[in-house]
Amino acid sequence: MSLHARSNASSSNSDATHTSTAKIVSTPSQIPPGYCLLFVTVEVGAEKKIYSIRKDLLVFYSDYFRAAFNGSFAEATERKISLLQERVDVFNVFNKFIYTRCLSDETDTEISWELLIRVWLFGDRHLIPALQNHVMNTMIEKSAKEKVIPNQHLNLIYKNTLIGSPLRKILVDWIAYETDMPD
Repeated sequence: MSLHARSNASSSNSDATHTSTAKIVSTPSQIPPGYCLLFVTVEVGAEKKIYSIRKDLLVFYSDYFRAAFNGSFAEATERKISLLQERVDVFNVFNKFIYTRCLSDETDTEISWELLIRVWLFGDRHLIPALQNHVMNTMIEKSAKEKVIPNQHLNLIYKNTLIGSPLRKILVDWIAYETDMPD
């Protein structure tokens, strides 16, 4: 059985008890080892876009990919994983991040609020705390610079996060801070 199949089978049973954010530990001061030239294949989205990515980078940043490629799952022996439910634009940002530690889309322009949020959610699903932290810092900077709160994405955030999620908390904090309360 593949990691993805096990993850999907168990996710519906563990929604109430799953606390992925409780175990997140960032690695901002660490850098990937950079010595492994073993590549793995990642198939992304409905269009099944193929990425050939250094295994050491994937497993350095993500507990999900570490389990998939270093464990006893089929992905480890085949050196291939399919993420057909993921969006290619989101994965493009993640792929650039693991090589550069910078957030940018295909055009290297400033990333939209929606894409930033979707990248954070990708990091949450695939246990990538360094990516989530970088996205969160970028969102804070973007909010301060543009003087905007991404409240139009409230449904996206609440439908895809659990109670206690840092993404939910910061949105609530921003809204509470910016809302004028009557005396």
